[in-house]
Amino acid sequence: MQSPDEVAQRPNTANRRLVALAVFILFLGAQLAWSLLSDREPYPVVKMPAFALQAETEGTVLSRPQLTTITYEDGTVITPAVRELMGEDFRYSAVGPSYDYAFRPENNAGGKGALSDPEMISWLSSRAQVLNEKSEVVSMEFCWKDTRLDIATGQPVSTQPCEIMRLDF
Repeated sequence: MQSPDEVAQRPNTANRRLVALAVFILFLGAQLAWSLLSDREPYPVVKMPAFALQAETEGTVLSRPQLTTITYEDGTVITPAVRELMGEDFRYSAVGPSYDYAFRPENNAGGKGALSDPEMISWLSSRAQVLNEKSEVVSMEFCWKDTRLDIATGQPVSTQPCEIMRLDF
């Protein structure tokens, strides 16, 4: 049997676990603060990037590039990059998924979704005006086309026609 002095000198594992848990929670809190206050993304500490584009057995990968075409009253037609259209308010890794979620055809079926929301339409119009301040925006077309790429060469193996969403202002 151990004496009370020996028991008192034994390290308290419960206290050590609480300290370790507290340090871990502080570490996560610091990472969250970094994520919210910084333009840089804390990969791979707090969040991991999406590994969605994985090669298939035949050596190809399916890509679904987004293309936006904006037409203005003066006849100007531009195709800005998704990042340019969405603006600096979106983190680099969130631009593509946010664009897909808001404008993809299946998310706007039946008159529901972002392209039927007057606030979203107003925002898109203002973003288009930022890209060309000389003329009023007339329309925007959002295009997604499934493209299968060869992973060795990076060249398209097959491309499907565009799924198009059109917005007239």
